[in-house]
Amino acid sequence: MRVLLFLNELSCLTSQRREEVDKALRGFVHMLRGITKWRRDVALISEVSLKE
Repeated sequence: MRVLLFLNELSCLTSQRREEVDKALRGFVHMLRGITKWRRDVALISEVSLKE
């Protein structure tokens, strides 16, 4: 069974500096990579590309 993870972009609004946001997003991506080591069938569902 596939595991779906959802990112709600509306809960990510912040007044933090770009550097802080980039740091937090790197941590988020690190966490996602860790999850895929346990489960190869994980999918992230989001309206916005992580590159954006």
